[in-house]
Amino acid sequence: MTMRDAGPVRFGVIGAGCIGKEHVRNLLIAPPDEAVLVACCDPDTAMLDEAKAIVEQASDTNNAVRFYASAPALLNDAAAVGLDAVIVAVPNHKHIDVCELVLDEAFDLHVLCEKPVVTTIDDCVRLARLVEDRRLGGWRKTFAVGLEYRHIPTMRRLLDELPAVGAPRMVAVREHRFPFLAKVGAWNRENAKSGGTLVEKGTHFFDLFRLATKGRKPTTVYAKGGQAVNHLATADVLDHAVVVADYDGVVCTLDLCMFAEASANQLEVSVVGDAGKLEAFAPAHGIKADDKTKPNFRKGLRDRDHAWEHAVEAPPVDVTRDAVVETHVDLDADLMAAGDHAGSTYYQLLEFAAACRKTPGSSGGPADKTATAGPNLASIYDAAMSVAVGVAAQLSIQQGRSVDVRDLVPDFLYHGRCE
Repeated sequence: MTMRDAGPVRFGVIGAGCIGKEHVRNLLIAPPDEAVLVACCDPDTAMLDEAKAIVEQASDTNNAVRFYASAPALLNDAAAVGLDAVIVAVPNHKHIDVCELVLDEAFDLHVLCEKPVVTTIDDCVRLARLVEDRRLGGWRKTFAVGLEYRHIPTMRRLLDELPAVGAPRMVAVREHRFPFLAKVGAWNRENAKSGGTLVEKGTHFFDLFRLATKGRKPTTVYAKGGQAVNHLATADVLDHAVVVADYDGVVCTLDLCMFAEASANQLEVSVVGDAGKLEAFAPAHGIKADDKTKPNFRKGLRDRDHAWEHAVEAPPVDVTRDAVVETHVDLDADLMAAGDHAGSTYYQLLEFAAACRKTPGSSGGPADKTATAGPNLASIYDAAMSVAVGVAAQLSIQQGRSVDVRDLVPDFLYHGRCE
């Protein structure tokens, strides 16, 4: 493919588990002139049959999708189905092998790999070098990572509003949710296969830390956590943790609890700057209706005409509670029905497809410098650093000490450029 402006990007989905089927559903409702599903594979017959059923329930125009029992079988048919791009949605520990397969020079495909991009820092290095080697060899495709939370409408509103609150000083993320769901082979409940809770789940939050701090890099990480309630006899993953990370002077905190499904919001994010505070909320997975009566975004701006730090009395209510403006950011009902991420999977898909359709070389960054993925897409470097913070946090819990991320990753990965 030399240029895709003339037609839709033709997708194959590798992996038909929970997130793979979510990608299938979103591809089936995407504008047909932008993105179409042409292939899907999974070695698990039950999962593949579920994906087939989703396609069969869609319109007749989508029934030409081909199904395969393995990634190699799908890729060997790439020319026959006119494949342009693949979405890697296999279990976490298989990401590295599948990414190496689809990035082989025998194929010329755009790649969207689900988060976490890989499960270890060594594999982050391995994959980043592979992507860079391909670019240096003339490859002009997009490589992006599925960090969907950055595309949730309320989170995008928060990121868009950052200038209003001035220089960020504190970022706080709270995710209080249900336990890890049952998946094939329970891979998500094993540290060795998932990367651990703070890699499997935490990569979303650490990506938001970087974005909310306007691109600052993590330095030290300290965390406490454990396994208190969930899967005590059958799993070895954390079910709760608090993480404190220094992003170049900005204090970022994560409060994660996976036995707190009785919560009004699954995800709550706040950013406090010297000029004010922003808050954004997202509903729990499984909620398919948008309650427009409930605010899901707040903005409070400080009265900068008064130096409250010198006051002898508390500020009046008109500069505290009454200064907060509450609004509701609409969540599309059809998109909520198509997945569990408040429509973010769909918005990410369209941004990725748009990057794929650009003239080769314009969507992936200069071939001799970076492997960026587009203005709102997560690059290999974004994703690798979110994994590194997760690894640092889990190491901190294990060893009871603060961990410096810079001691864990090579300079080229930390600074986001090839050597």
